[in-house]
Amino acid sequence: MLTNHGGEYPYRMTELYEKLELAQSKYARWIKSNLLESFRPGLDYQVLDIMSRTPKGGHSKQDYALTQKYT
Repeated sequence: MLTNHGGEYPYRMTELYEKLELAQSKYARWIKSNLLESFRPGLDYQVLDIMSRTPKGGHSKQDYALTQKYT
């Protein structure tokens, strides 16, 4: 079961991808073919910019938040 983070876009695509147990190396391709080409930003999902820290500095990555309708 996915964690409901609340709000209008409660579900995270990274969490869904992990639950599906798909190859980590294919995440970008999976996002493109299953989200970006099929759904509408701002209506069906939102882009989340996440900044993480590493010993060599910061790293930016994107996650996507889906509406409950599509999970």
